[in-house]
Amino acid sequence: MREARPAVRAVLLDLGYTLVRWEVPDAVRLASSEDLLACLAAARPDCPPAADLALRLDQHVLAAARAAYARDRHAEVDNHALFAAALAAHGYALPAEQVRELVDREHAAFARHLAVEPATITALETLRARGLRLGLVSNAYTPGPLMRRTLGALGLAGHLDAVVFSSEIGVRKPHPRIYETVLAALGARPDEAVFVGDRLREDVEGPRALGMRAVLTHQYRQEPPGAVAPDAVITALADLPALIDRLQSTARDDVVMERREA
Repeated sequence: MREARPAVRAVLLDLGYTLVRWEVPDAVRLASSEDLLACLAAARPDCPPAADLALRLDQHVLAAARAAYARDRHAEVDNHALFAAALAAHGYALPAEQVRELVDREHAAFARHLAVEPATITALETLRARGLRLGLVSNAYTPGPLMRRTLGALGLAGHLDAVVFSSEIGVRKPHPRIYETVLAALGARPDEAVFVGDRLREDVEGPRALGMRAVLTHQYRQEPPGAVAPDAVITALADLPALIDRLQSTARDDVVMERREA
């Protein structure tokens, strides 16, 4: 007898490459880095910043973060500390307050070019109109307040009932605590939730290990098959409401079959 699955009460979503295409061309980022360069020039008038310094700093931080994740895949890094080290390596040893301001400006220069597809917003509205609770679970070393500000600017914040970023709790997917934090906020058990994301380890294997159903969206990135298969694959978030309908129908059929066999 097939084990009955409960109805879906909550949908947990990844952010980058799931709800929003998380990339900005280098040329565009450079053109948006005037505020960052102006602050650096004011901080060190004797050390004029190179035109491509914003990209150099970003690459330095990203390389340091990846090295840290290779040592411990679950622990989140301190973005301010990494950015301070990157600045110092390029001749700008600055106090913590200035580093925080520069991190803010660097993220703003990046985030202003992000956008969410209208069809994605429509899908979220449809799911919430059907009574589902929506949560966001995202690996992001950018400080939580900046990420939450970005959610607001993208028009996503009002469609989400709970949000957690790895920078806020110190652990990254697939550590169970990051999923459990949002499940608790949504008031849902793992077997009542569906996780949707674009990465196999973080968005399929981690959620499945807790008992969630997992949906893989290959809208933007491709990966080789993982050890655990998703419950379903969609090509865009616009396909998610129809998929949830099918899962709900399957859950109802399971209940009917269970009653008949009882």
